[in-house]
Formats: sequence, structure tokens, C-alpha cells
Amino acid sequence: MKPRLLTILIFLSFLTANGQEIFLDKVSQDTCLFIGGIKSEKNDTLKVFEDNKITFKNSEDLEQVGLLIGKEFTNKLFKSGLCFELNGYEPFWNAIIFKDKINIYIPEKDNWEDYKINLYTNEESLDPIFFAMFSSKCGNIFGTINNTGSRTKDKCHVCEYLIPEYKDSLYEVYINIYGKIYKGCGTIRQYETKN
Repeated sequence: MKPRLLTILIFLSFLTANGQEIFLDKVSQDTCLFIGGIKSEKNDTLKVFEDNKITFKNSEDLEQVGLLIGKEFTNKLFKSGLCFELNGYEPFWNAIIFKDKINIYIPEKDNWEDYKINLYTNEESLDPIFFAMFSSKCGNIFGTINNTGSRTKDKCHVCEYLIPEYKDSLYEVYINIYGKIYKGCGTIRQYETKN
């Protein structure tokens, strides 16, 4: 393993143990928010939100300057026009959480439906790694979003139920839709309404 990648993974293991990081980009001098993704192909890069857009930044150019946990993190996401996109397969399912709503594709109904939800985050937990629980008001849909973080020294533990386009995701998801449990991954992206 490259020493640089090992250094980044050890660095991330400490960071993800304390919340979602705010970084200073040493090149642009702008701050950016880490949003749960990592690529380690040619350069080790982190998925961040900076200047109202999602981008990947070289980890060597970033310096941690703050942390957001729980509601601070989700409030910042939603105020910035970002959402959680959750999905999995066998069968394919998809959901988008934005503020107090979930828009979900229900495989058995072959239809998109909207529900009001309560979103709970780990404000008082002894485990400071970001996770959230959500539940529809009627209770027919509920689940968890969990940051998997860096769990091993030799590789980053991204979500194992990956849809190929989200191969960088550090969020895994479990969702119960009308009594049927699905597992998948979550990513953070710009919010767009579905027709």
C-alpha cells in the first residue's frame, strides 16, 4: 500500500470519529464541508461541498478547521440545497430525503410517493460518527443512514451495497418499506425535485 494512502486513511479514521469535517482549502483559501465520499485512484480525494457545488479535492490540500455533528450537519446540508439520495438493488429502490420529506420509489407499486418524515441524528450519542434515523409520520417507512468511515488500515470501507455510480459513498442505508427491508447506499447531492 502506498504510504500516502495509508496516511489519509488513518487521518480519516480520526476525523470521521468526530463528525463531518469543515476543511480549509490551502490553495483557494475557501472553506468546504466534507460530505462522505472518497476516491483513491490516482490521487486521494475527498468529496466536499465548496462554493455551492460538489467537487473532489486532493486531501493534501485540505486542513481541518471545524466539525459539524448531528443537526448542525443536516441543517447545513438542507440550507445549501443538498439532499441524501438513497438507493439499492434486487429489487431496485430509490429515495431522496430533503428536510422533512422523503420521496421514495416503491418497487412493489412501481411508483414514486412522497411522505413527511421525522429525521433524528446522533446529538447525544456516545458514538460520534454521523448517523441518522428517519420515520414517516404514518410509520410505514423508516430506516437508518450510517457513515461507515474508515474501518481498516489497508483500505477505506465504503458502502458495500454500491450502485456503481456511487462507488465513493461512505454511507450505508437500511430502510423498511411497508414491512419489507432493503439495504443500500447513500450519497449527498444537489436537490432536484422529481416529476
